[in-house]
Amino acid sequence: MTAPVITVKDGVTLNPTAPAGFVIQAALVMASQATGLALRVTCGSEGHPVDDPHTRGDARDIGVVEFRPEQILAIKAALEVSLHTLAPMAKWTVLYETPSEPSDARLAQIAYINSGATAPHFHIQPVKGSTYPPTTGVPA
Repeated sequence: MTAPVITVKDGVTLNPTAPAGFVIQAALVMASQATGLALRVTCGSEGHPVDDPHTRGDARDIGVVEFRPEQILAIKAALEVSLHTLAPMAKWTVLYETPSEPSDARLAQIAYINSGATAPHFHIQPVKGSTYPPTTGVPA
């Protein structure tokens, strides 16, 4: 088992980091600790159009190419729990994105196929159409 740590791939930029980006980073730490796995940020705010959540600092990609299917499923579950724990009034997307159909049936059930993706990864951001911090449903 690897040490639970968060690393950042060379060339990845985490500037700017919006409030959602800070929640995502905290959730990564929690998910790493919960699973005992080292997680690597493979995309931050670089390489996307101006209006993209990555560019705004609201999204992160986490590479999972080196993990077994059961580990990928455990990471997804841990991220979802961590995000809800940290920001229960917000809505989050934890999308398993991959360039081709996974051969593992469990991963095929959760996969979003994007032929433009360079490798399997989790894309994490607030649900499209929502914001963080949320502007509705929050006690005054």
